[in-house]
Amino acid sequence: MLDYLSRYVSLASLAIISTLAVFNIGYFWKVGIHFLGLADLSNFVYSLGVALTALSIGAAIVAVVARIKKASVQIIIALIGGALATAGTIHFSPRTLDPQLLANFAILIGFILPWSAYVSRLTRVGAPIGWPECAWIAIGWWAIIFQAGACQVAIELADRFRYVVNTKSGVIDNARILRASSAGFLLAVDGRISFLPQGEIKAVSLQNPE
Repeated sequence: MLDYLSRYVSLASLAIISTLAVFNIGYFWKVGIHFLGLADLSNFVYSLGVALTALSIGAAIVAVVARIKKASVQIIIALIGGALATAGTIHFSPRTLDPQLLANFAILIGFILPWSAYVSRLTRVGAPIGWPECAWIAIGWWAIIFQAGACQVAIELADRFRYVVNTKSGVIDNARILRASSAGFLLAVDGRISFLPQGEIKAVSLQNPE
């Protein structure tokens, strides 16, 4: 019994850690992948909290698609997902700090729909699931999680709440806080991404929303 629990607890822990790692890579892909080294990746509760919005949307879509039984409808859903992902990819650019919310969410939903239809079909058919099926499930899952990270940073770049950050050298107005850790704050200010070390911060206050 203990061997059984230790084996599956270890697998579940590995799955959660790798999922949050891929989410963070997707998050920093848009704002600067090198900032990933400044994130406190050991704080999984914080990463999970940041991921909840995009992952909740994905979970809701998966729950709806999973209830559909007709194979023909699932094929249509998969095709719609492919069209959305293609359209979103065409209009998406990781080299701009424009949030591009519609493009990011189109890609996310475009990944989720065919993956959900595929997994739902596999479970309904009842056929043995081998390594090829597991590989496709894993690839689709990582793609969804990566894009969930990109969607989350798009949400934060478009956030109407901004902050006033008092530092030892001055005051930073109109700042959006993207990430906070023991190392410092990652800020989006006037179209630029800046890292502010924790030792430089004196106070942070919420600015009146627009």
